[in-house]
Amino acid sequence: MLLGGRLAQGLARAQRIDQQRETAIALQRAILGPDRLPPGFAARYEPATPPLEVGGDWYDTVPLPDGRIGIIVGDCVGRGLAAASVMGQLRSACRALLLQDHSPARTLAALDAFAAAIPGAVCTTVFCGVLDPATGVLRHSSAGHPPAVLARADGSTALLEGGRALPLAVRPGRPRPEATAVLPGRSTLLLYTDGLVERRREGLAEGIARAGRAVVAGAALPTADLPEHVTDLLRPAEGFEDDVAVLLYRQPAVLTLSFPARPQELPAARAALRAWLAECGVPAGAAREVSAAGAAALAESFADGAEAPPDPDRPDRPDRLDGDGPRSPDGTVRLTARATADRLRVTVTRAGAPRRWWSRPPCRRAETAAGARPEPAEAPAGPPVGALPGLPPGSFPAFRPLGSLAGGPGSRLFGRSR
Repeated sequence: MLLGGRLAQGLARAQRIDQQRETAIALQRAILGPDRLPPGFAARYEPATPPLEVGGDWYDTVPLPDGRIGIIVGDCVGRGLAAASVMGQLRSACRALLLQDHSPARTLAALDAFAAAIPGAVCTTVFCGVLDPATGVLRHSSAGHPPAVLARADGSTALLEGGRALPLAVRPGRPRPEATAVLPGRSTLLLYTDGLVERRREGLAEGIARAGRAVVAGAALPTADLPEHVTDLLRPAEGFEDDVAVLLYRQPAVLTLSFPARPQELPAARAALRAWLAECGVPAGAAREVSAAGAAALAESFADGAEAPPDPDRPDRPDRLDGDGPRSPDGTVRLTARATADRLRVTVTRAGAPRRWWSRPPCRRAETAAGARPEPAEAPAGPPVGALPGLPPGSFPAFRPLGSLAGGPGSRLFGRSR
């Protein structure tokens, strides 16, 4: 009886410890960052002080009422539970301030005063940005945080070094600068804390350059797998000495065409798709494959039994405009193409007809077309353009500019129509 009672007490204590541990883990995860990220985002967090699952670093995404997304990555001084308690307060305050005022610079200026009143919050570094996914425009401000890395589709990288100022609470009450960057289609944005790139006896610039190369090396990976790939490549043999937070975003390139369902429209649609693929820097082999698949889907969306003009990408087999149901002669066809660093997808729709789509898996980096033109990482968007090169103005009035892709005047990427 005595032994049974002691065993029962031991089991009860073990159950209480497990419950306390689960509660502590749930609370830690609650203050770290959101469980669900917006489309195109992925994150990874590694604390430097086990068994804690949080430390002084954090990341956050804040959906704003106008469709834009707030992006925050921060790093408090120190490690362990003390730094985690400071981090939780700053994360909540920064999120609330950004929801109230969508300016990254004013958000950090207000967070300065808040941090000055919290013991242990002085010298916290924060990157705060507001991203418009539809255009790729990113407004950002940095309180002493390491610069974000932008990896382009052609394999080149750039640092977002604008809008930088002192860490939090060092000189509160001063206005903070703000910068604007345009993320080109099929690019990847890397935000991180210094634990990812700092090494003993090595300059910080070397670690940041290594992080950029890791993002480029993972271009063919799905977005969800990229943060783990980056941290694994940069992990020292003895492990990270500081907390590490990584937040990644892939900017899609999007093309939308809307035009009457008439066979004579097909050549212009093919030309528009090919020009857009070239502007995106899609490898030539993949571009031909996508163009042929898109032309075939378009052909099947036109009127029954009509003959389509020959496809220059597939001269061996002219397309037939085979129908799959009754259609009105004045119908409208809509083609949407979406490209990220790891996938291409083409969708063709028509009212009253089945939806057709085609998707291609990642391309190898070695297939990237030579001579791709890099653009400045931080540059204001150029003037809108009415039509793609080689097409008469007004050919596809549903186009909307998505953001500068090649930096030169008139070189534009087209995005969703609203």
